[in-house]
Amino acid sequence: MTDPISSVSKSIVKLKISNFTDIVDNSSSSTDVPVTFINPELLNVYGPMSTEDISKADDLLKNRWSKGTSEVYARSWNLFIQFLQFKYPIISRSEIQEGHILSYITHMQGRELKYSTIQCRLYAILHHMQDMNIDMRKITPHIEGLKRTIGTQQKHKNPILITHLHRMINTIPPEGTARQLQDRALLLVMWHTGMRREESANLQWEDIKIVPGGINILIKRSKGDQEGKGQYTNIVPGDVGYCPVLNLLDWQSKCGGTGYIWRTINGENNITDRPISPTAIYNRVKKFTVAIGMDKSEFSPHSMRAGLITEGFNNNTPIHIIQAQSRHSNIATLNSYAQVSDKIRQNIGNYIRGKK
Repeated sequence: MTDPISSVSKSIVKLKISNFTDIVDNSSSSTDVPVTFINPELLNVYGPMSTEDISKADDLLKNRWSKGTSEVYARSWNLFIQFLQFKYPIISRSEIQEGHILSYITHMQGRELKYSTIQCRLYAILHHMQDMNIDMRKITPHIEGLKRTIGTQQKHKNPILITHLHRMINTIPPEGTARQLQDRALLLVMWHTGMRREESANLQWEDIKIVPGGINILIKRSKGDQEGKGQYTNIVPGDVGYCPVLNLLDWQSKCGGTGYIWRTINGENNITDRPISPTAIYNRVKKFTVAIGMDKSEFSPHSMRAGLITEGFNNNTPIHIIQAQSRHSNIATLNSYAQVSDKIRQNIGNYIRGKK
């Protein structure tokens, strides 16, 4: 049996987490958390520091994590502090004990939060309190009971398969407005590269290079490349009307070949120099899933990436080729994308009945 607290501790070591300053601000909302990474108590270790040096050191610590991870951990810690201040007369971090953490766990269970959400918040709490004498062994049995009570299954979004993608593209005129031209290119390039929305939002024209047989794309920084070493993906010509290469080049001729590839387009359909945001990409994908009659709650931008990988498995693509496009460093993670359709196709019953 895996010790959940041991797993948490290993994650803390793996992430090389630094100390945060306590975030206790009753006036701030749980979604708008001020993040300060420097712990004033540690300054004596390094000696005197000027305000400017502290600010620069703060920036360095922020960049050890992705912006999203930093915000999630800060928000999770802030929610815990708000809970304590509401339920207990807790005014400082040093007063927090194991019972307070257990009380928060039961509170989250009562709100019917998923186990993965509770686990993430516990990571944040342990991170902020790693320098304190908290004995998590007292809470481990309760976490095991929580797992058995609410289950640990993660709900995955459905994949957007190639047929879904083509139906989405069919709702967009090939010679439409600037926004429509961008939407066609964006959907096709995201799907065929398996790029995440954050990666897509940061793409610039200088990152693409036309080569014989297709287009190479440099992804300067990604979830699997936090240090910015750079990763490459590519697109090749596709079916008539659904070609990612031609649609990307059509969009390039419309918006110009400099700056960000995916742009904000104002209400008058004018292309700006500002990049589109990851949230805007999220909304675009949701819009087109609805346009073809699908339940938007079952799909997300990640469904594009999952769809490409699933189609690869369903068409018996060698796994090293799928891995090269998806840029997964862990084969086990890549294999988890084999969706239900592939598992049904390879069910033992089909072989018993002589089906292939």
